Amino acid sequence: MLKDLIIFSLFFSFILIIITYYIDHPSKVNEKKLSYSKTIELYIIRYIHWIPSICVVLYIFFVRYNITYDIIYLLISFLVVLHWYLIGNGECIFSYYEKHLLDPNYKKGDTKIDLYINIIKDNIFRNNQNVNYFWIINIGYVIIRVLYYNFIYPKNLFLQKYIF
Repeated sequence: MLKDLIIFSLFFSFILIIITYYIDHPSKVNEKKLSYSKTIELYIIRYIHWIPSICVVLYIFFVRYNITYDIIYLLISFLVVLHWYLIGNGECIFSYYEKHLLDPNYKKGDTKIDLYINIIKDNIFRNNQNVNYFWIINIGYVIIRVLYYNFIYPKNLFLQKYIF
């Protein structure tokens, strides 16, 4: 269940780190200019960023209905979206830090560096909107699952005693 999702996310994020080290992308030139310690820091930030991203996207495939996990998932999803707007212009704090490492003059919301899209979405998933839609579908599914199992399903069980 949740443990399997976390283990899968840790493993898959490690694979993504290896892929992004060897794949060519527009920021590769700036990566090569970084010192060894800054390069390690950059890849650690990417790894930390991808673990929760993978967990959020694949949550419904690994975790069956559990009210506690579902509520935590919805709260985390809400906090992620909220922090994008608190940081500014839909910018994730990990993405901002990564972009700032590659370009110290980078300002929040500047779209000239879009690492997440360039590295992962365009090179691996090929369509940068699919991941966003998938996340929205997951959130909707979890909301429906919470509503169904907490409001509709118990009433059906109650009525079945009287009908059958």
